[in-house]
Amino acid sequence: MATAAAVQRWLRIAEGLLSPYENGDEAPPELTEWALARIRQLSAHEVGHTIGLGHNYYNSTAGRISVMDYPHPLVTLRRDGSFDHSEVYDVGMGEWDKVTIAYGYQDFPPGTDEATALQAIIDDAWDEDIFYLSNQDTDVHPRVDAWANGTDAAAELNRMMEIRRVALARFGETAIKRNMPLATIEEVLVPLYMHHRYQVTAAASVLGGQYYIYAMRGDGREPLRPVPASEQQAALFALLPLPMQRR
Repeated sequence: MATAAAVQRWLRIAEGLLSPYENGDEAPPELTEWALARIRQLSAHEVGHTIGLGHNYYNSTAGRISVMDYPHPLVTLRRDGSFDHSEVYDVGMGEWDKVTIAYGYQDFPPGTDEATALQAIIDDAWDEDIFYLSNQDTDVHPRVDAWANGTDAAAELNRMMEIRRVALARFGETAIKRNMPLATIEEVLVPLYMHHRYQVTAAASVLGGQYYIYAMRGDGREPLRPVPASEQQAALFALLPLPMQRR
């Protein structure tokens, strides 16, 4: 569960991105909201473990489908150059969590063909791109990542680099409160400077990656296919320093 040190880490991420202390003595409510949103998500995550749920790191087209993911704070750039963090962390159970609970804990009426009913739960989820891939899949599957958002790792890395660029451009003493030692600014700078680090890992997993599922014999689904060359090339260009991209 959350510790004081963990809460401080989440606050440092927010302070670095937002530089919220213009005068130095503000108490920005968004920082508290940011930390509480993460605590709520983490609490739901740990409850999920107690009832048997494992980590689900699959990046679904249906969005953030599970509290059992490790979520990276979602911050987007508005047209006016400000940051939108209204959906920084998800709220409530994800669609995969509902599927898992229905499959594992459902009480069916007498006379129900349970095997058929359970298969229907899984099939309906598949139709919505809602399924399970976990820790062991993060280095190979291009849409299985911890601390990442979105389904296109290359595009998300490019987007996050722009967030990082904008935040670093205005970073300064407004990232810490008045009367704090200036040396403590490094505690806020480091998470901002490394804002993209997990997305780099996500983009790298596209290179030589494989799309696959936990296939069952006779399920009629495609068990494995390589990542298309176009996606690999996009990931490579996102990972390369800008001068190398221009060669």
